[in-house]
Amino acid sequence: MRYIFFLFAIFLFIACSSTPKTNTLRYLPMNGEDLGIGSTPTPPLNEPIPNEESRKLLMSMETTKIPIIGSNNDVNSALAIDRNVSNRISIMSSSGGLLTLWALEPGNWVWGYTPIDSLEFGKATFWRIISFPNGQVMIKNLAKNTCLQAYKNGVVHELCDSQMQTQLWNINFFNNQAVQIQNVGAKTCLQTPTIRTTTYYSIYLTKCAINESNLDQQWYITPVLEESNPIFFTK
Repeated sequence: MRYIFFLFAIFLFIACSSTPKTNTLRYLPMNGEDLGIGSTPTPPLNEPIPNEESRKLLMSMETTKIPIIGSNNDVNSALAIDRNVSNRISIMSSSGGLLTLWALEPGNWVWGYTPIDSLEFGKATFWRIISFPNGQVMIKNLAKNTCLQAYKNGVVHELCDSQMQTQLWNINFFNNQAVQIQNVGAKTCLQTPTIRTTTYYSIYLTKCAINESNLDQQWYITPVLEESNPIFFTK
């Protein structure tokens, strides 16, 4: 009887010790606490949905007189940036949505907005890509100096930390010069529906599409989309 009890205790110990453990911190922010924003992108409370204000800005731009730039401007006066940091860029989906911050406090979801609907966001649609020797990158927002981070089923912007694998990304190129943006920590890719039913695009992390339909994972790295000077004036 004592021998049977001993064997039972051994089997119970093995069964308990072999239970797989889930790494629940991998998708959490740097302090390991839940952000309290759910697991899927949800519009922020008490934040207006940009649209009408952006269109008013666009209409005012069409009637604003821009002074002609003189020839004595110092082109070397631009602020120098580190060699491994890109110029200002926008990141646009194949369906025309720009990655942008909506709620500006760190730890909030990142969204997509069309250029015409995001004018009032200002620099919230501007990013820089920080490259590392191993080919991985971080994606830093210019409005809040926060970085794109994988979080559950979507992406948030958080205080930058190059030690966080959820803030590191691989840029995979398609034949049409679009890119697939793959998270190093989550092993999933940035995705947004190609057809939107709201003013905004929800940004998700999903299984990376390889040798299959991938239009919803195609992104374009472009110069920043902002107010521009007229090409010429007519009297």
